[in-house]
Amino acid sequence: MREIFGLELFLDADKGGLTAEVLAELVRQDLAHSHLQVYAESLDEQQTVLADLTIANGEIHYDGFAKRLEMIFIGSVLDDAIPLTYRIKGKQLLIRGRCSVIPKVCGVDLYFAHYLREKNSQARQKIIFSMPDLLKQLKGLGASSFYK
Repeated sequence: MREIFGLELFLDADKGGLTAEVLAELVRQDLAHSHLQVYAESLDEQQTVLADLTIANGEIHYDGFAKRLEMIFIGSVLDDAIPLTYRIKGKQLLIRGRCSVIPKVCGVDLYFAHYLREKNSQARQKIIFSMPDLLKQLKGLGASSFYK
């Protein structure tokens, strides 16, 4: 399951009401220079980096109709082990979770698509954040007065 740490730091960013659009812009700014790192170990033991991907030419887009933020990461595969977990580190945010190369595995929130298990092969990965889901998470932190 995807875990997001640091999201509560955005509560002070907009006293007038935190909308999906405002939150998307805050997340976009925070993750603009982030890396997607894929590991061969569990979340508590992340040591072997299988792939270190970066944002592809500013490929962070907000879809206002679907209210979701889409990011595309690209980079090289560094190790040929089996991916188990991932981490995305922004300025304030840390996102981590479980991944697999097998589609629709229970308990996995990132399907690491097109992974060839070959060193130096290129990997491309799309990450999607639902803004209504992130707003719900913030609301769960006890900040209901910040929403529109």
